[in-house]
Amino acid sequence: MILRSVGILVLLLATAVHLGRGSAVNPDSDESDQVEDDFEIEFKVNRVHVSDDEEAEDDYDDYDYYLDQLSPVERETIEKEPFKRLSQWKKGWRRHPLFVIILGGLRWDFLKAHQKNLTSFAYLRAHGTSIPFIDPVFPTEDYPVWTSLATGRYPEDHGIMGNYMYDLKNARIFNASDHQTTQMAEWWKDATPFWSTAAKHGKKIAFYNWHDCKLPGAALENPNDCRPYTPIQTGAPSKSKIAREFDEAFTKLYKNGYHATVVYTDLIRRVAEAHGPNSEKMVRALRDIDDILQAKLTDVRSKQERANIRMNVLVLSDYGMTDTGKTTEIVLDDYIDMDDVQYIIYSAGYTSIIPFALKHEEILHDIRDMEGVDTYLAKQVQDPPIFGAKIIPEKLKYGKGDNTQDILLVAKPSFRFVSHLADEEEKIIRVHNMDDNLLKAGAGYNPKPKEIFYPYIDKRTIMTQKIRDTIRDYKLYHEFKWDMRTQAFALGPDFKKNFVLHNSVEAVDFYQLLCFLMQIPPEEHEGDWMQIEPMLKISSAYRLETQIMTLVLSILSLIYLR
Repeated sequence: MILRSVGILVLLLATAVHLGRGSAVNPDSDESDQVEDDFEIEFKVNRVHVSDDEEAEDDYDDYDYYLDQLSPVERETIEKEPFKRLSQWKKGWRRHPLFVIILGGLRWDFLKAHQKNLTSFAYLRAHGTSIPFIDPVFPTEDYPVWTSLATGRYPEDHGIMGNYMYDLKNARIFNASDHQTTQMAEWWKDATPFWSTAAKHGKKIAFYNWHDCKLPGAALENPNDCRPYTPIQTGAPSKSKIAREFDEAFTKLYKNGYHATVVYTDLIRRVAEAHGPNSEKMVRALRDIDDILQAKLTDVRSKQERANIRMNVLVLSDYGMTDTGKTTEIVLDDYIDMDDVQYIIYSAGYTSIIPFALKHEEILHDIRDMEGVDTYLAKQVQDPPIFGAKIIPEKLKYGKGDNTQDILLVAKPSFRFVSHLADEEEKIIRVHNMDDNLLKAGAGYNPKPKEIFYPYIDKRTIMTQKIRDTIRDYKLYHEFKWDMRTQAFALGPDFKKNFVLHNSVEAVDFYQLLCFLMQIPPEEHEGDWMQIEPMLKISSAYRLETQIMTLVLSILSLIYLR
């Protein structure tokens, strides 16, 4: 049995190598230029082998070796814009208009139960590239994630640490609902968004419902090209309003010669917050978005057919949502003495605490028995150090920001923060602007929570309470661990057709993709080009290590289960 399984493994590995070296659709082939007549979906994938010369030049495994052969100047150029090493780029690569659609709150699994009824998403999967798993940055809320998408940097580097921030030095608050506070230049001194770079290179971009297109020093040249996001107090945006903004954004691309337009809607997020991720209202919201997308995809196809205008379409999201009805509440008021703090900023998934001087140890002592919480300090604030206090881990990319507060609490999967005093106590700032009892879906969690492993148990194991708790935590971890993940789709002349990007992508990776599609040089960023290159037609190969590792893990799992 084991020999047969090993044989299957070897065969599949060989298949992976074969597909990995020939799975890209040739961008010069006639097939890639065809226009479909309707929304019927054909799942057959046409695979065209590239030449041996192109394949060797684009080999991912030899990328580091390739860099080592370059001069310092050449290496700097390729490291900044890796696509310039590819043979297709060297032959000349045409730029196309870019239509970016951002659907706030579209969790990675929201579409699964309704795939057959959501025609436009099915069309995107069949005729473009699907990106099933995207990890947002921490904290998972609007301003930090949006700014990471726009700059390719993590919050501790671009400086936007949340929808609410407190500047201790100048005693001022950044409030996402108050544009007078968000427009202060000092908040954005480390953020250079892609549209600012694009403007320097003569590109015309328009934004609809986007948060910071009027930033000091980064504003668009034409004020009419920026329609800032204005959060409504209750309810959700209407279908007609969303459709109108999508229409205007699309029209500027084909009629006014714009290089890119970006349109955002928070319909899905707002419905999830008010009614729940699994509600009938959510099904209706998904169908409304699907209808709007289908109209735009029809327009895209029509312009290609009738006017030979081909454009790239990116459908992105920012972060997912956790069903609060399944979570355990952590009541902040039960643990924290308000006399010890200047402010508490909290969402479902995290809490920032701004203590008064020398109150850190008392606060940490008071919250030591909090269940379901990881407690961190931004830095050691006294000598001798506070016993038992952990520094914010590097992997959160959050701890070194100028506006990172001294104490950070992060809810573990299946828990959430609430406060019964938020409407009465000015010191308590609730990020989601909804009563905790009314909030049906929350965000702000660590998108990559610490993994919980199932305990080793055999015939001699004595079942202790610790083991039972670990088993419980293991189940909860696997139920909630990916709630902040989202998904994306890409369609157009630059993207492979009927292609699934199996590796997980980070929000910061999209900045360089936007720069590539607009053909502008990126500023300093922290994205990984190798994570996104496989879905582009300019790339002739798929990452072999990703395919092989996936197959190895799958087969080993089958062998283990036998």
